[in-house]
Amino acid sequence: PVSILGDMLYVGGQMKDFIAISVRDGDIKWKMPISYSRATAVTEDMVILTGQATKLSNIGWGPGEANIYALDSNSGREIWKASIDRTFEMPVIDAAAAYFVEGGSRLQSRSIQDGSLNWVFEPGGHLNNFPLIKKGVIYFTSTITREDYKAFEVHAIDKNGNLKWKADATPNLGELAEKGFLWSGPSNLTLVDDFLVWNYGIRREGLRGLQDHCIEAFDITKRKMTLDYCVGKGNKHVLIVSDGKDVYIGYDNTILIYTADNGKLKVSQPINLPRELISDLLLTNNVLFVGTERDI
Repeated sequence: PVSILGDMLYVGGQMKDFIAISVRDGDIKWKMPISYSRATAVTEDMVILTGQATKLSNIGWGPGEANIYALDSNSGREIWKASIDRTFEMPVIDAAAAYFVEGGSRLQSRSIQDGSLNWVFEPGGHLNNFPLIKKGVIYFTSTITREDYKAFEVHAIDKNGNLKWKADATPNLGELAEKGFLWSGPSNLTLVDDFLVWNYGIRREGLRGLQDHCIEAFDITKRKMTLDYCVGKGNKHVLIVSDGKDVYIGYDNTILIYTADNGKLKVSQPINLPRELISDLLLTNNVLFVGTERDI
């Protein structure tokens, strides 16, 4: 996970340290012993992230207790931290609070001033992504089990933790559902205009690892799905990033760009990268950086 603000690059992930790097010369400005960290939106003064304190022993390092941290973005100094259940989802912030998924089942809000707990919202089921905020409303997705199949739900709550509405967003699998297919997700949740966009995987029961990756869009004003299609068969890796105006979807060697226009999502012609496999997407300052790999 990477975040950029000004001349600083903030890097986390499955490393023993969370690191701030100068984009001008590549020098490490500071690092903190936080592993399995998820960087988030960075202000000029503060970085808020979830992670696990790095624990050192005579056999090496490993993750310790899970916390949410507020660090000084210029020096790395710890401003506050609060103990939480383990989470791999990054928090999002506004002027007053940080919102994040805890333990895979609860959405939590904490003050960005001192880390004190504001509220906890537990809708039932598994929460799949970090939340997103638009005009004072917090949106997130969950997966629940209904009898013998899984279903997706979209939730909208206010900043006091009160439910405004929820809606079903289960993919229409048609014959695939009847043939015993299962689906996983939603993943890579993003927001463009009034559309939540994510991807999910269809997997035949008993065939581990073989998935069809699909893209789904949900209109938060009409509270219904507006897009649901699969990008192809095979164990494809799908990446989604957005700047709030356009959404960029990368899979295999292809990039699709969706733009919201008059209440609809319109897609560009596919951009193909010959002989390359897209491995990462990073969007910053109106520039899309594409990481690729190639079989030799």
